[in-house]
Amino acid sequence: MPSVAPLPRRLERTLRRGRQRGADDVESLDKPHRRRQERLKLDLLDARKLGGPRAPSGNEARQDRLDCQQQNESPHLQHENLPCVRKPDRIPHPATPTRSFLRSPEKAPQPLTELPISFILSPGLCVRKSGECAVNISRPWSRPRLLPRALTAPFLLSLYLVTLYSLTLPGTAAEPVLEAPVAAPAEAAGMTPLFNGKDLEGWSGDPRLWSVRDGVIHGETTVATPAEGNTFLLWQGGVTEDFELRLSFRCTAENNSGIQYRSRHITEPTVRNAWVVRGYQHELRNELTLPNVAGFIYDEGGKRSRICLVGERARWTGQGKVVDATLIDQADYAKLFRVDDFNHVVIRAEGNRIRHFMNGRLTLDFADDDPALALRSGILALQLHAGKPMWAEFRDLRIRELP
Repeated sequence: MPSVAPLPRRLERTLRRGRQRGADDVESLDKPHRRRQERLKLDLLDARKLGGPRAPSGNEARQDRLDCQQQNESPHLQHENLPCVRKPDRIPHPATPTRSFLRSPEKAPQPLTELPISFILSPGLCVRKSGECAVNISRPWSRPRLLPRALTAPFLLSLYLVTLYSLTLPGTAAEPVLEAPVAAPAEAAGMTPLFNGKDLEGWSGDPRLWSVRDGVIHGETTVATPAEGNTFLLWQGGVTEDFELRLSFRCTAENNSGIQYRSRHITEPTVRNAWVVRGYQHELRNELTLPNVAGFIYDEGGKRSRICLVGERARWTGQGKVVDATLIDQADYAKLFRVDDFNHVVIRAEGNRIRHFMNGRLTLDFADDDPALALRSGILALQLHAGKPMWAEFRDLRIRELP
């Protein structure tokens, strides 16, 4: 007759008290087994519904370990096919199969479809038969949660609100719609000529670079007579506030020029020449490819560089620029601009609104609402740019004050 292992002292005392209280009380010794059976039923239901076993809670796992220890230490409480939880040897790697069946040396592995349904249990279950582990079912691998379940919904809501708010920030609006062409206003009576067609009376600039040729204002830099920094020809007949300016220009493609308005004359000792101007500039170029074309607003000597590009209906606030619409596209501008020839410009400034027209069509509509950087008045000037040798010519300059 095989020998029976002695009972632990605590279990002997429990059995002794059970015999003293009566046979009915002995059934309470089987409560751990009944608790585990109830949880196994829940695990089985979860496995059928979710395609995988239910993860035990912390209290359940601790109770399972106590019950299993009690069963292992006492042959009297062993039950046939009673699952016994034990800690897995290691955590499965994502590359391993979703369910692995580790067999004892004398048993062959069985596929999932051939195993009894009672084997599809909670993670790391060891089914014991005659004191040995017959089958060990490791936990199916599952990707760890990035957030606790209780925080998932608030996180998604916050992400949605941040995305929605970002769409309202400057520069994040939807692609502007191309508007129908807008013609320049007809020229009104009462325009004041700014150039007499003979000399530079009423203008001030570097006499080495500015002159009158064939009835037009001609500015030119050469290798022998370069510009010491950007230099300007300043109109001395007054200031520009709310006005309409009309002129025609042409220039080379080697460099760029510009028309300054609402600007100020810089006379500080640190400037490179005596005709430095800073403020709004209508860019002048001899090119066809947007955005490097004639007509955009440049912040000469300022912080904002290219304030508003050709084709934009835009506004500038304290937070930056917002583009509301497109006035002209690449194809239309290439048809509009005349390379190596005179092009007609209209600049109309009313309050904080500035509009540029090229050859009779609106190419820029800008509202400057920046309380710190917007300009309301200043001088008028024509530019020669530093750098590569260049020339620019101007004719038919005239202006009128707007009411």
